[in-house]
Amino acid sequence: MITKNDIIEIINNPNLGAVQLEFKYSKLDDNNQRKEFLDILKDILLNGSDKEKAICFTVIDMIGKASDFENFVKSNIENIKMTQSHSLINSLLWLAAALSKKWSINFIQQVIDYFKPLKDEYSYLYNMGVRSLISTETWRIAINEILWIIENYNNEQIVDFLAYFKWKHGEHDLEELFQLIKDNGSLTEEVNSLELKINERYISNYGKLSSCH
Repeated sequence: MITKNDIIEIINNPNLGAVQLEFKYSKLDDNNQRKEFLDILKDILLNGSDKEKAICFTVIDMIGKASDFENFVKSNIENIKMTQSHSLINSLLWLAAALSKKWSINFIQQVIDYFKPLKDEYSYLYNMGVRSLISTETWRIAINEILWIIENYNNEQIVDFLAYFKWKHGEHDLEELFQLIKDNGSLTEEVNSLELKINERYISNYGKLSSCH
């Protein structure tokens, strides 16, 4: 049996965190124990710090329980400020993508708009925002951001970004994305030159993982 103190201790240990909590949850065989674990997370989400909430939300995403915590996610999204903890915003991005409700997709778009960098700069939350959005079935609404990334990121970043897209959506949607890029015209040659590297990155970094899609 894992207690609230155990969970708080894991959260505050820089060497453990969400991965260790996911492992602890996976080892609970009894449904009542799993429910008690999730109830503890709910209690921390009501009263915890931004750091504690971020790790709890990350665990919730990792164990596939976004729908069970929809009210908590929505409440935090409604009240969060973009100046708050980046780790909390990031954890909410992925739950917003998992839920894929109109309000949660709107939140992702707000994060993308707020953290979009100037040309030739890099923003972690912008990148995570676009990645979380393209992990959903609504990825086509992100086409302008995808084009911006291809235009402004370096080749290594572009290769990984498009390999990630292929992991999430498969070859058919990747071909559709390539066609949308080609319809734009100016980026066609650049993307064509990277196709082999994109496939290699997909095989080496994503091919052995099971997609959340």
